[in-house]
Amino acid sequence: MICMNPPPHIVQFNKLLGEIARMKHRSSVISLYRQITISGILPDLFTFNILINCLCCLGQMSSGLAVLGKIMKLGFHPDIVTFNTLINGMCIEGKVTEAARMFDYMAAKRGFEPNVITFNTLIDGMCKKGDISEAIKLFDDMVKRGCKPDLITYSTIVNGLCITGDVEKATLLLGKMFEGGIEPDEVAYNTIIDSLCKDKQVKFHLFDEMKTKGITPTVITYNSLIDGMCKLGAWKEVKRLWSEMVARNIQPNTRSFTIMIDAHCKEGLVSEAEAIVEMMIDQGQRPNTVTFNALIDGYCLRGQMTEAHKLFCCMDKQGVSPDIKTYSILINGYCKSKMIDEALRLHDKMSQISVFPNVVTYTTLLCGLFQAGKVIEAKQLFNKMAASGQPPNMVTCATLLDGLVKNGHLCEALDLFKLMQDNCLSLDIEFFNIIMNGLCKSGNLKAARDLFFSLKSKGLLPDVFTYSIMIQGLCKEGLLNEACNLFREMEDTGCTVNSVCYNIIIRGCVMNNDIVKGMEFLREACDREFSADYATANLIVNLLSDRGLDEKSKQAVHSALGLLKKN
Repeated sequence: MICMNPPPHIVQFNKLLGEIARMKHRSSVISLYRQITISGILPDLFTFNILINCLCCLGQMSSGLAVLGKIMKLGFHPDIVTFNTLINGMCIEGKVTEAARMFDYMAAKRGFEPNVITFNTLIDGMCKKGDISEAIKLFDDMVKRGCKPDLITYSTIVNGLCITGDVEKATLLLGKMFEGGIEPDEVAYNTIIDSLCKDKQVKFHLFDEMKTKGITPTVITYNSLIDGMCKLGAWKEVKRLWSEMVARNIQPNTRSFTIMIDAHCKEGLVSEAEAIVEMMIDQGQRPNTVTFNALIDGYCLRGQMTEAHKLFCCMDKQGVSPDIKTYSILINGYCKSKMIDEALRLHDKMSQISVFPNVVTYTTLLCGLFQAGKVIEAKQLFNKMAASGQPPNMVTCATLLDGLVKNGHLCEALDLFKLMQDNCLSLDIEFFNIIMNGLCKSGNLKAARDLFFSLKSKGLLPDVFTYSIMIQGLCKEGLLNEACNLFREMEDTGCTVNSVCYNIIIRGCVMNNDIVKGMEFLREACDREFSADYATANLIVNLLSDRGLDEKSKQAVHSALGLLKKN
């Protein structure tokens, strides 16, 4: 075309560039644009808009902005398409603040009224960034400006609300769609149904409403409902939904079967899960990595590591590649089965095949090493993790702290704890529990008590584990009255007492020779339908052979034995 004499009008070139751009050959568009301009053919605004779109999609936002400058320098006036394209490019790169500024500039300085595409693009960017409150503000502004939201607008905000866990607002927005004359599609319903099912809040009224309005449920809808029912252990409902799906001629897909396989494996029903795999293959659905991960995890949960490893080896033969989750599941299985050397070998194999451990893999292995008493190796792994550019998360830090404490390295743990506080890390109650537990067990009750009383000033509330640790520490040091007072204080602060707390205080009373009080706590526990654990029951039974008991204590013990028999 360039060699033609005279050359075609720029409109013809724009048609060609537009078609190539639609085929996503964006680099070719940029190259052809350069050839056109070198040949002396003048581009128009449409050409520049195509070019900006390609640059933005390729992540070359700065070049896209440079083209905007060139448009104005050449005397062209950017239109709404130009600005929408630039706003989209900024959102693609996660530069939502800059996109919002461009939105304001477009309206205030250039006199363009944003259209539904402008609003949808920026709302989508805000939702993807997790800034749902700003997205809703923009939605309200959109309505005020007289720009009518469409199905995409509503669906984007519904999705954003569901991602942030605000399903109630998402459901209300579904109602607003009808008020605004917009019919929700299956995507909007599926998004809310899926979010509810993930939270184990299966609401069939939405599913029924969907069908009543003539919106046909898809395999995605059924997958979400089946998954939700599996999580609740409602197997009759699972069977009913599966039968209904098949009766509607909706073919179960790989995800449908994988949900069922995973649910059975989590219940320890690995043989039944294998039967589902066979049915899956018979129906022409191939197991994928997620399917294999579910089965491998099932074997690991049962401690059947030989079978888990065999299945892992089968993946390559079936043309399925293990992912980071596969390795993490196996490493966790080996660690739980106290096969730490196998876990380390698998970790080494990962680096050889360029599968890089993530924070979950490192944390799992770190926990396994500490449980095996390999403190030096655990610290080396932690340093290796930092050196590999994989930053530890709060779970990793808690694992490191807990491992040091439980392996008798309390001083080192205290130094690390101080370092975390000095670096202004937002430590939750779990970190304080770990340190208080270590201090109590090492006999340093004063330091543990000081830390406990400092929690309020740090904006933290003690949980049931905090109280259990402190009550046990006080009982160990013979401070029974203080321990009993703390036990009573626990519920006054809104922290619910559990069976573990009762067993700790009962044993504490017995070991501090206040048998009567201990048996009073036992009666109270039984009245609240808590039961004595093996250690507590054994301690009470052994009191029968204690000849030093006074008459009142003997009566209390005999009464307690009657309670133990009933429970």
